[in-house]
Amino acid sequence: MLSRLNRAPLLPLPGLPLQPVDVRAAAAQIAAVSLGAPQGRAPDIVGPQVIPLPELARSWAAATGVRTRILPVPAARR
Repeated sequence: MLSRLNRAPLLPLPGLPLQPVDVRAAAAQIAAVSLGAPQGRAPDIVGPQVIPLPELARSWAAATGVRTRILPVPAARR
């Protein structure tokens, strides 16, 4: 998602909380649910750490060398 937005010099992002998950952990959980008995609604697949989107974007930019400035904006509430 962020790689498509890196062309702009400024990236306004809402402070939404995200829980990134390792792809191997997600795949393992999907496989376990797929191979198990029917259970109705499957449990959510989320990582253990809650990270606001702007913070995650800053980490991504630093790791990839992208020079986009991140501007946190308030997220809309219900």
